[in-house]
Amino acid sequence: MSAPPFSKLNHTHSIDIPYHSRTKKVISLGSINIDNYMNFKELPHTGKTVTSPASVTLPGGKCMNETVGICKLGHSACAIGRVGDDADADFLYQYARNYLLDTSGIRRSKGQKTGQAYIFVQEDGNSMISIMAGANNSLSSKDVADSEHMFANASYCLMQTEVPIDALIKAGELSRKYGLTTVLKPSACSQIPDRLLQFTDILVPNLDELNEICPGNQTMEAKADFLLSCGVQTVIVTLGDQGCYIRSGSLTYSFPAIDVVTVDSSGAGDAFICALVSYLLYGYSLLSAAKIAGYAAGLSTTRQGTTSALVDRHTLESYIRRTEPGLL
Repeated sequence: MSAPPFSKLNHTHSIDIPYHSRTKKVISLGSINIDNYMNFKELPHTGKTVTSPASVTLPGGKCMNETVGICKLGHSACAIGRVGDDADADFLYQYARNYLLDTSGIRRSKGQKTGQAYIFVQEDGNSMISIMAGANNSLSSKDVADSEHMFANASYCLMQTEVPIDALIKAGELSRKYGLTTVLKPSACSQIPDRLLQFTDILVPNLDELNEICPGNQTMEAKADFLLSCGVQTVIVTLGDQGCYIRSGSLTYSFPAIDVVTVDSSGAGDAFICALVSYLLYGYSLLSAAKIAGYAAGLSTTRQGTTSALVDRHTLESYIRRTEPGLL
């Protein structure tokens, strides 16, 4: 009896799509920069010249930071942003290949430079940042609309206000259309339009950012309540070495920061958001995910840089199991 015939296989067809293509992804939309670090004993101020013994150049920008952080914590990520047509853009594309990171939403802007961030870090880890937006200012609502297919297979959309607001509003509209949870980081902005707040599920400012978008003498708690009244579902205020404050519906909670020796705090906010979203995707409650995110933020400050300092899942969970095993 002859053997049954088998179907021929070739390189253009597959029995099934890869596992990582079936899993829900995280979209990050925002700035893409080259981070230029300089270390100082004391940060510079008006009228004083200071010198730095060394400088470091790393990939950065909140979009790149958060997509890399999501990948390090075990998920797939898609980036939407703009870079220039320079060598820095080539460097960023090459760096992204190290991770499960979809860069098809990153577009080049002809004749423009890739964004640059100049980060001054003091000995105690405190930092100040200046940004040359460059191609980031070219990101448009059309760029987001052209990436609509990404929203059809994603769970979260992370947005940052270092790019034009109309692009963020379009991302909010598509997130509502496809049922994504939105997370907004208000960075380098003095106000957030009501339209964007209505598309925001989770808002994660630090205290300075909260005071900038909600000026006045009200307490932190009152400002968080005001943002909830504008349509935001959850407000999480990161407080650096003082920990974190959460306000969501009937939930009000604060918890302290972990005790670490800080080297560079510039990427702690991005580390917090990456871990928050990653562990919400793993099925943890908001409170547990935020506590885990606090660990991730603290650990990120123990190393220089942002993308290079973002913690991976194994390292993060090993640390938590030694210090607070019940959290996992």
